[in-house]
Amino acid sequence: MAKVSDRNLLVIPLLFFFLSAFYAPPMARAGSSDDADFQRGVTDYRSENFEEAAASFEKALRNDPASTVTSYWLGLSYKQMLDYKKALKNFSNAVEGQPAVKEAVFELAEMNYHLKKYDEALGNILLAEKINIRPAEVAFMKGLVLSEKGKATEAVASFEKAKALDSSMAQSADYQMGVVLVKLGRLKEADQVFRGLIVVDPNSDLAIFAKQYVDMLESKAIRDRPLKLTLSTGYEADSNVILKPSDQSAAGAITGESDGRFVVNFTGEYALPAKGKYNVKGQYSLYLTNHGTLDTHDVESHTFAIIPSRQVKNGVVNLHLGYNHTLVKREQYLRTITLAPGYTFSLKPGLLGQLGARYQHKDYKKSPLIPEEDRDANEYALNGGLMYLFMENKGVLSFRYEYNRENTDGVNWNYEGHRATASLTLPVQKILDEKARISASTGIYKQRYEKRSTVFGMKREDLNWTASFSASYDVKKNAELQLRYAYTRADSNVAVYDYRKNVTGAYLIYKY
Repeated sequence: MAKVSDRNLLVIPLLFFFLSAFYAPPMARAGSSDDADFQRGVTDYRSENFEEAAASFEKALRNDPASTVTSYWLGLSYKQMLDYKKALKNFSNAVEGQPAVKEAVFELAEMNYHLKKYDEALGNILLAEKINIRPAEVAFMKGLVLSEKGKATEAVASFEKAKALDSSMAQSADYQMGVVLVKLGRLKEADQVFRGLIVVDPNSDLAIFAKQYVDMLESKAIRDRPLKLTLSTGYEADSNVILKPSDQSAAGAITGESDGRFVVNFTGEYALPAKGKYNVKGQYSLYLTNHGTLDTHDVESHTFAIIPSRQVKNGVVNLHLGYNHTLVKREQYLRTITLAPGYTFSLKPGLLGQLGARYQHKDYKKSPLIPEEDRDANEYALNGGLMYLFMENKGVLSFRYEYNRENTDGVNWNYEGHRATASLTLPVQKILDEKARISASTGIYKQRYEKRSTVFGMKREDLNWTASFSASYDVKKNAELQLRYAYTRADSNVAVYDYRKNVTGAYLIYKY
């Protein structure tokens, strides 16, 4: 909840600045300080020339060091200049001297609060309550201090008291109550409080802060929901469904490689109730394609996964256990079993690191024409990446590298690979609309096959380059419209594996 404190740094001084504008500090002074310097300081203070006011009060105080009223005004000047340490010193003099300035007791509490001396601030507040100084503001300040001391329930009661004593403080008190309710985990109540603030005055600073909290609570509610569902439907135009070689001599008489297809992608996830640092998720996903002409390439893929995880000191360790069953033209094509441990950790605020490994067993159901072309395999991989979050975590820049090795039953398909990818997701609310996002990614994948092909008489080497771009727009709260373009260039020394491919698609995505 670091953001709570950051917002308080803006909200609290703003609140007390306006309250101070309507509060008249004491004018009577004890001692014999120079009246001209003192009056000049008061005039400058009321004209908001705080540095000049402080200089005049300092001069008056040199002439009469015992003047508690001058110390008080000097403290107010330093307070407005945000020099809380000097303000604290002068307010202390105003309270401890004779005659004491009772109003300075509250100011002492506020300065100690800003300096994070919460025990001292609470002592000042108890004294202010005893002598009945500015009761509404004291109650509000008490709520702030109690909140910082972790006494959230008592803090809520203090904010309620401040509202009851002074209705003009209702919005500020409600905002702070909402913050405390979030700390207590009473998220529904907090959401109601923040939404109420937005309705009362949508254009106020507090309403803007409240809206940020509402957005955060909605995101948290989605993240913490045990059941999550995502359904994506769309249409794609593919320039090379059958991966027709770029070399016409290798392509021969192949034509009709382009086609359109309808695509459906569904994912369901259920998280069991967390037990301490441990969590377990179950996932199922379905991928379907239906081509207009080339129905021989229609795909139906089912994936099941169990993902146990454990929180560690600065991150999360998880294990992905998965099974996939894929059919092509409703015929058995491929079954895989995947075991993939991973570790995601924080390097510093906004920067995440990722390390992982993968083992996958692949079982192709169609028998090869010759044993050397058997693609049944065991794959091993190691990977790592960095992820940088910015613009309130709505922007993401990531880099990833993976080394993999595939040991196949047929010698023609044994290879090792190196893959590097980079991607950027950028909110464009300042350019277009707050509901819009654009993403771009690119990657390169080099594969080196270990054995001379018994079919082509050479060692195969591939260099695959991919690039994609997407634009998304939230048409409704849980619905997103997405346009996507992807380009693939497979550069191979074996002509039949050398091709180009363009895919353009439009999708409607619904999330629950």
